Amino acid sequence: LRRQRQMCIRDRGKIPPLRLLRQMFPYSGLKEWNICLSHRCRTQVNEILNRPYRDLPGSRFISKDPKVPESQDVSLFPGIRLVCVKTGLGMTNGSFWTVTEVGPPIILESEGISVKIPDEKFQSHLRLASCLVAQPTQGRTLRGQTCILEMDHPRWTEKHSRVCLSRAIDKSLLSIAPKGWHRPL
Repeated sequence: LRRQRQMCIRDRGKIPPLRLLRQMFPYSGLKEWNICLSHRCRTQVNEILNRPYRDLPGSRFISKDPKVPESQDVSLFPGIRLVCVKTGLGMTNGSFWTVTEVGPPIILESEGISVKIPDEKFQSHLRLASCLVAQPTQGRTLRGQTCILEMDHPRWTEKHSRVCLSRAIDKSLLSIAPKGWHRPL
């Protein structure tokens, strides 16, 4: 099993069957980083992980924007991580940002750079980073525990597996959710 775990991430050969992957990387709950295939799963996981912060002192609620279909209700607080989904406002698509002030305006920081985001631009440019869709994670290193969701989705491919299994900095930080791991909110 240990040899298969090592081969799974580094080897360019065939990815082991999902049943074996789940044994190699057992699920123990949602993690710091979660990767899924669908927008529906992404918003659901972000909602689950963001919900406890709604009443946190110093947090600020930003409502879903009906003009931005991928947006969702968000509780912002200093320290929460976000991912940029649209280049502009001093940010690059795919970059990770940390909230330093909830504003308004919202102040974010990444690698020593600080940007101010007006409330009306938040939903069109940023998403919660606690759950990411698989395709945009390609080429990213996720430092911390990572859980892969929806590997049994009908549209999941070996390429998705290869991308997602190689995001964690160490195989001990990786887990794979079982089929039916979630319940609708």
